[in-house]
Amino acid sequence: MRLHRVSLILLAGLFGPTAALAGSWTLDHVEFVNEAGADEWMGQAETRIQLLSHDNSQMAFRESWRTSMSQTYSVDWHMPDVLVPGEAAPFELSETCAESTMGPGWPFSTTTMTGASLVADWNTGDYMQVGGACIAGRTVRAPALGWTIPAGQDGDNTRVNVSATPTSYSAVTYRFIYRWTDETLVPSEEPSRPLPPDDNETPVGPPDGSDWQVPPDNTGAEPLQAPEEPVIARNGADGAVTAGVTRPATFQLDGPYLLTQIMTYHYGSRARPGTIALRNDDEGIEYGPWPAAGAGSEAVPNAYWWARPNVVIAAGHYTVIDSDPATWSREEATRGAGIFQLWGSPQ
Repeated sequence: MRLHRVSLILLAGLFGPTAALAGSWTLDHVEFVNEAGADEWMGQAETRIQLLSHDNSQMAFRESWRTSMSQTYSVDWHMPDVLVPGEAAPFELSETCAESTMGPGWPFSTTTMTGASLVADWNTGDYMQVGGACIAGRTVRAPALGWTIPAGQDGDNTRVNVSATPTSYSAVTYRFIYRWTDETLVPSEEPSRPLPPDDNETPVGPPDGSDWQVPPDNTGAEPLQAPEEPVIARNGADGAVTAGVTRPATFQLDGPYLLTQIMTYHYGSRARPGTIALRNDDEGIEYGPWPAAGAGSEAVPNAYWWARPNVVIAAGHYTVIDSDPATWSREEATRGAGIFQLWGSPQ
C-alpha cells in the first residue's frame, strides 16, 4: 500500500552562459513550510500521520491505521554550506525505519517507506532515490550522484527543496536557498547555519530556570520519561551509536519556546551525568548549564542525560553544549554531532 510520497528536489536558479568555474554557491537561508498547518493530520485510507520532529537535517513521521498498523520512520539528508562548481554533488539522502508494528486485521506483512528522491533540474537524467519495506532498524541510503555542481553568475539564486508529502494535499518542506558569489569558498565541516526570519526578533528575558535540581532519588536506571509537550528539536535517527562527538550539535528555532525538557545520549558510559547547556549563536546568550539527571535501565544506567529547565528561549540558531563530549553518543546520520532531543511549547 502506498501511503505517502517523500521527495528531495533541487531546483536551480537562472544560470547565465559562463565557462568559468570561479565562484561558489553559499547557503543564504533556510525556510520551513508545513502546508498541513499542524503536526498531525489524516492521510489516505484513514491513515493518521504525525510529524514527530524536524530540523535542518531530518524529518521524522509516525503513521498508524486504527490499532492494526504503526510505523515510525525518518528522512535524513546532508546539505553543505557551500557548493563548489565543477565538484561532484555533495548531497546525501537516506531513509530509516525506527519501528514497524503489524497488528490483527492489517492485510499486509509489512508497510512501505515510500521512496525519497533528490533531483537537479540541470541534470534530470541522474537522481537520488531510496525506499523499501519498513523493517525496524533498517536504513536505506541513496547512491552518490553522478553529476557536478554548475557555475552561476552574480545575482543568481538556487534552491534545494526537501519535501515530505505524506498526503496528496499537503507537504512538509525545507527550502535551502543558495546565493552565487564570485569568491571561491571552501566547504566548511561545520553544520549549516541558516539565518532566522526577520519576524522572529521577539524579545525574551534573560535566561532563568536555575532552580532545576536533580531529583535526590535519581539512580540513572529509571526509564526516560517524555513530558506532555511535543518535541521541538532532535538530532538522531535511532541507528548504531559511537562514543565521542566530532562536530557541534545545532538546531534552529523559528520563534520563542518554553523549553521543558532536554536530553543528550551517552550510551554505555555508566558515569554520573554532568551538565547540559544551550548557546544562542545569534544573540550570544547561554542558557544553563543545568545539572543533568540520568535515565536508562539496570543494564545500561545513565544512557540518557536529561534536565527540565522550564525556561523560555528565543528564536535563533542554537548549539547544544554537553559537559562530557568524549562519552556523548553520535551516529552515522548525525555526521559526528551528538544525539539530543528537546521538548517544549511555542510562546
